Formats: sequence, C-alpha cells, structure tokens
Amino acid sequence: MSMQKQLSVRDDCRPITALGYHPARREALTGCADGVIKWWDIESGRRTASSTKEHSGMITHFLYWADSKLLLSASNDGTVVVWTIGATVLEKILRFELLLDRAGGSRDSTTTEEERVSDSVTNRVSGFICKKVLAGHFHTVSGLAVVGKGSIYSTVYLISGGWDRRLCIWDLETGELQDTFCNPDLSGWHELKEVACDGVILDLAYSPKRNEFAYSSSDGLIYIRQFSPVGREMRLVSVLQGHQADITAIVWHHLSDKWISGSEDGTIRIWVGTGHPQTPYPLLQTAHNRGKLK
Repeated sequence: MSMQKQLSVRDDCRPITALGYHPARREALTGCADGVIKWWDIESGRRTASSTKEHSGMITHFLYWADSKLLLSASNDGTVVVWTIGATVLEKILRFELLLDRAGGSRDSTTTEEERVSDSVTNRVSGFICKKVLAGHFHTVSGLAVVGKGSIYSTVYLISGGWDRRLCIWDLETGELQDTFCNPDLSGWHELKEVACDGVILDLAYSPKRNEFAYSSSDGLIYIRQFSPVGREMRLVSVLQGHQADITAIVWHHLSDKWISGSEDGTIRIWVGTGHPQTPYPLLQTAHNRGKLK
C-alpha cells in the first residue's frame, strides 16, 4: 500500500524533539528543544495552543492516559508535567445552548449548526491546564509508564525513569511522590542504593497483564521488574541481553504477550517468556533495519 503525505507543518525552524497525539481532541503535539509544547489540528495543520513556561528544557516524551484524560510531558529539566483538559470555548457554547433549550430560552435562530461549529480550530485554543509539575529527577526524564486502577491498586500510579538512573513512583491522582526504587541488596546508605541500572534509562513500559515494567538502558540491557508502590519491593524478574548498543525503545505488545525492543544497533528484537524469576525471556525474533526477520 502506497503512502502519501497529507499535511506538512513547519514549526518556525525549531528542532522537534518529541511527538505525541491527543485522540480526544484529534490534535498532534510537538515538543521542542527549547521546552515549548505546541498543539496542532491534524485536519488543517493550524496551531491551536502552545505552552512556554512549564518546562525549562528540551521535551523528551509524551504520554496520554485515556482513562483519566491526562496528558504527560517529560523534559530534560528533570520534571514531568501533568496536563488536564478543561472545558473549551466550543464546549462551553454548546453546553450553554443546551441549558437554554432545557430552560425554554431563546437563541439566534438565524445561526445554523454548521456556522456555530465551523470555527472549531479557533474554539479549541483554550482548554489545556497544567495540573501538576512532578519534580523528582536530577536529570533528563526519558521514560514514562502508567499503572492503572484495577483489582490490585486503588489509585493510578506513574513510573518515571531518567538519565539519573532513578525510578520514581508517583500517585498520579494526588501528584505526590509515592516512593523511589531502593535496592534491597544494599544495606544501609549507599550512593548506588537508588540506582536502577548501570547505564542511563532510555525508555520504559508497563505490562498490566503481568504487573511488570521494563526499562531499557544505555548499558545494552533491558531490566524487567515486578511493579510495587513500595520501591524496595520492586523485585528484579529478568534481564534481557542481546542488543549490541543503546536500547532506545521498549514496548509491551498486549495482544501477542511479548516485549519488543529497538536499539541503535539497527535491530528490533521480540522477546517471549513466562515472567517467572527462574524462567528466562528467550529471544524470539530479530528484525534488522533492512526489514528482514531472523
């Protein structure tokens, strides 16, 4: 199937360092090297909103959590910003008209429904609200993963990882730092007690089915841990070895029940395993950048 370019947007020659998508508003997000976040209407290509003061460093990551309708942005200033969506101008107009109808009020009958909603891009300029700024890292935040409510947990947690090699656990509903990873094998205080790996953390993902999260590192390894709101209880399940360079991406494929990783060595690796501590995650397939599977 051939692909054709539908739309092209130029952002004042600013380097784009992160890209995201907000499905509820059908908008694309660009994060820039100067910390600016911009929202774009994907139909017209017009900018609908921008943020300039929440982050002071390069934007590194976006994550949208549909259950709570929250948008998360991470930066190399060591912070994560939690965005929520207030009522937009368009939503306020439609809600007011609905209340008028119920109350028997009048409105301009000469204005058609098409005219009222035709300028949707302009009406959506407002609505994004900075809810919380999560500051718990000393360096670039490079990975985010959300642990949703369910049979195990009564609140929503966020796991963040970064170049400081720390793992932070946040209560996403209160915005409070719940705990940080703490190596139980090191008794007493140690400078490496909160270090989760030898290299910097480059990406992070969560598996709801197994209640495990994986983080990739510049040391060429992928670490899989059991999630717990208590940092010292996040036990190591497995370490995946096979890449020959920095592992820049890790995702959990819930349909195939597998971890998938990408690396600067030019390969994509697909892993499979039971998740039991005594059972390793064997390498299932390797895809090279030429598109062939081994």
